[in-house]
Amino acid sequence: MYDHARYQALTSRPHVMIGQFAFAALTFPCALIYRRAVRWIVPSALLFGILIELIQPQVGRMGEIADFYADALGAMLGLGQGLAANGLVVRPLARQYLNRYA
Repeated sequence: MYDHARYQALTSRPHVMIGQFAFAALTFPCALIYRRAVRWIVPSALLFGILIELIQPQVGRMGEIADFYADALGAMLGLGQGLAANGLVVRPLARQYLNRYA
């Protein structure tokens, strides 16, 4: 027997994961390269997520708060990974370069 709610729950999960990855991909490089940009990266990513959810009903899709939460989670994961990579890789390499050539 066909259950539309179960079908929708199963098929909507991949697009949520893609959204999380997309927002992580937006914030990761900024946090990796320029740590001070965190002040405007996070609010910009969250505003972008809100705008996406507000525009979706205009084009025949349904905007959901759960999608916004998933986008925010992806942005925070990308931000955390970018800051961690900055502290573990970029900054030590910069210090090594400055010590060698300064």
